[in-house]
Amino acid sequence: MSRKTKIMALVGVGLMALLVMALGAGAFAAQDTEQVAVQVTVPTTIQLALDTASIDYGTLAPPTTDTSEVIGATVNSNKAWSLYVSKDQDLTKGTDIIASTNFLFQGENAGGGVTLDVTSYTQFATGAPGTLIAHGTRGAGRTLDVRYSLTIPWDVEGDDTTPYTATHTYTATQP
Repeated sequence: MSRKTKIMALVGVGLMALLVMALGAGAFAAQDTEQVAVQVTVPTTIQLALDTASIDYGTLAPPTTDTSEVIGATVNSNKAWSLYVSKDQDLTKGTDIIASTNFLFQGENAGGGVTLDVTSYTQFATGAPGTLIAHGTRGAGRTLDVRYSLTIPWDVEGDDTTPYTATHTYTATQP
């Protein structure tokens, strides 16, 4: 190989190296950095779900005590919470009443993050906020059951057509 060819080869290799460096240098060129500030406001939120909206005991003759009715409650809350129950009235049919001492409730089967406040049969309170059944920690799927106990004594007026009725209100709150 002649000296001129060698020089041309070296110059060509040098030019190729410069070209590669020039093209690659764009990837390592100057840079600029910016920041984005992110924020979000999370409101206090609570949800209550009951697995039933009504209870029908059907026909119960005295002397009967029925403890078979259970309401499942689920609370989702992003803060500590409390669950209350109240009644609008005793079980009533016209002027006839099943006394509150005969219609009771208790909490049971508390899931994780739930503490029961009523663990033996208790009378329903009238009006808000009601009786504290349970309280719990923040989180989703906090569960408990509320078992009802209804006693039909002999002094309750019988009627084959008109049922005794009452409404219970469950309220979940964040203190």
